[in-house]
Amino acid sequence: MTIAPARIPGVAASWLAAVEEGLAERVAGVPEPLTGPCRRIVTAPAKRLRPTLVLSAAACAGGGLTPATLGSAVAVELLHCSSLVHDDLIDAARARRGVPTVNGAEGAATAIVAGDALIALAGEVAAAVDARTAAAVSSTLSELCRGEARELAGRYRAGLSLAEVIGTIEAKTGALLRVACRLGAEAAGADPRLTAALDAFGLSFGTCLQLVDDVLDVVSTDDLLGKPTGADFAAGTVTAPAVHALAASPELRTLLRPGLDDHERRRVRSLLCEHGVGAAVALARDLARRSERTLTAAAGLGDDPTVRALAALPGRYVRRQLTTRVPPQHRHLLPALP
Repeated sequence: MTIAPARIPGVAASWLAAVEEGLAERVAGVPEPLTGPCRRIVTAPAKRLRPTLVLSAAACAGGGLTPATLGSAVAVELLHCSSLVHDDLIDAARARRGVPTVNGAEGAATAIVAGDALIALAGEVAAAVDARTAAAVSSTLSELCRGEARELAGRYRAGLSLAEVIGTIEAKTGALLRVACRLGAEAAGADPRLTAALDAFGLSFGTCLQLVDDVLDVVSTDDLLGKPTGADFAAGTVTAPAVHALAASPELRTLLRPGLDDHERRRVRSLLCEHGVGAAVALARDLARRSERTLTAAAGLGDDPTVRALAALPGRYVRRQLTTRVPPQHRHLLPALP
């Protein structure tokens, strides 16, 4: 899903164009042989959700495109791109939305160094804004590592609780959206109450986003999603749909192990569809509604068109992903969309 900044009142489309220019300029400075791989990943078709959130949060506070908002947006997106490079390496993914991954095209060693180079760039850009921004980006990197470590430690553990899974999601995915909203607010000089509301909104939105992605891994197709589906459970990753399904299906517990054959993988997806998808979608939709209420209630800003438009993004994301990424044969599994 591409979220157009022009749909957020107060955010000009040219702002995100400036982010694109900033990203291209930074990647051009990466030394060879990393320039090509890093440029391919950073300039690949993408949602640009995180920089959009930086700019939108700034607009909610009445701010414009300043060096601080631009630098924050570029830093957050570079950190996100670094996480994609390392995630693809961990998952041994060969492509993402039709673009070859670094480990798939240039090998694991190059992927490690390229991901590290993007982290370094994110830190440099953040430090050029100010010390607070640099500290926030560094803290978010720590959170991403903590989330990845929790996910690795939880592999093939059938007894993981939903609270444990949500905690991992908040660290691994929510942290980046959270810092995007916070940095945008701080760059625009938002008051503490609005900053706190935007911070909480970003965390909830990130969690909602990941829940939807976990559902799509079960019910979508490789072509619709742009990456291999059915990969999470096969790799031992216990997602929210799996938590619900494992509690309801003793058979699924016996299948939570390495080395599943094609027949077993099909059976896993059937059980996840039957027992886990509906509950996970309902949770994602509930989080989207809570995110909207959290933001619109902040300092009585529910009548502000910029705030309202930003607050509506999680609900838009859920609806758009579920209506465009789920094939007809699986749409009956989804709770009725509002």
